[in-house]
Amino acid sequence: MNNDNLDLAYAIQKKFLLNKKISAYKVGASNSSSKKFFNTNNIIIGGIEERNIYKNEIKKNYDIAELELVLKIQYSFKDPNKFKVLKTYIGIECPLPEIQNEKGSEFICVADNCSSGDLILIEEIKGTNIKNFDLLILDKTNKFKISASLDNLVYSIDEIISKTLNIIENYGLPSYKEFFVSTGGISENFSLKPHQSLKIKF
Repeated sequence: MNNDNLDLAYAIQKKFLLNKKISAYKVGASNSSSKKFFNTNNIIIGGIEERNIYKNEIKKNYDIAELELVLKIQYSFKDPNKFKVLKTYIGIECPLPEIQNEKGSEFICVADNCSSGDLILIEEIKGTNIKNFDLLILDKTNKFKISASLDNLVYSIDEIISKTLNIIENYGLPSYKEFFVSTGGISENFSLKPHQSLKIKF
């Protein structure tokens, strides 16, 4: 997509995000499958409101969900390339597209706020060398296992954060000194229901 179209798409997103308390940005086109789907060399970001961030709690039915690494970062408005990771979580990003985008239009994805929906923070992790883990989804009669790997990402965590900050800076998107960055999918898609519980297994 040419730069003029990308500028317009983020201008649409910025107008949508204004006057909202944006406490996280989700990242798209950061793994090989989504990058191929959107046919882009860029990452795509979208803002998530504070009210849509939950801690290990499933509030509603989610037809689509995926595991992601979620970083709480602190950065300088004067120099977006200087940031500090304050906390690291295993999380679930649950997209909520407003516009159908079966053909993988990068413009539609950006203008639609990267289909941002809810973000569930499952568990804070302390180790820096964790690359693979499983999510156990439990209910009264069943147990489902979803496997995740950071190897699904085509960028390093630092690259994803830096690219996110540069987009925020370049397009004047709303942000705070501290907020969450959700890396993009590191698992297959799955569904969730409110009666289920979540457990991480390393």
